[in-house]
Amino acid sequence: METIAKSAYQLHSAVTKSVFIVSLMTIAKYSALLEPTVNILQTKAIDMIAVGEHIEKIIEVIENDRNNAEQVTNELLAQARRVATALDIELSLPRLDVKQKHKSNPPSNNEDEYWRRCIVIPYLDSLTASFKIRFARKKLQHLRYLGYIHCMCSKVQLKPFLKTRNYSKSITI
Repeated sequence: METIAKSAYQLHSAVTKSVFIVSLMTIAKYSALLEPTVNILQTKAIDMIAVGEHIEKIIEVIENDRNNAEQVTNELLAQARRVATALDIELSLPRLDVKQKHKSNPPSNNEDEYWRRCIVIPYLDSLTASFKIRFARKKLQHLRYLGYIHCMCSKVQLKPFLKTRNYSKSITI
């Protein structure tokens, strides 16, 4: 029973921290952007070329948000402040130490700049890098070639070929 109470207390402590709320708002915004693509990728019949082209558009949106990080951060912080107010939590910066080495401790003049440098920009950079690795243009070009090969193979009549080679008994089409 003691471990359940301890776990509940630890969860409550984590959820009521400003870092959690700002991170949650950031992840929620971009998860909503990615949800339709994830649903498409889970279907049986996938047009990977169309998905790749859609991913390129998503990358453009994320890179645009990265270039306008100040505006995006302001929007995310407005949402985070509304959530914090609803939960009766004060949105504040974590304690900073001059000699801190293992956590992000960027110099900042205000709260917005701190959140932009610690959460928003690194998240957008990570998301962009992940998509560029998984859906590289070279990979999409290979998929296009495979699509062309598939189209060419489906146009070829295999039955006459198989009959001339006496494979018709063992292979049915």
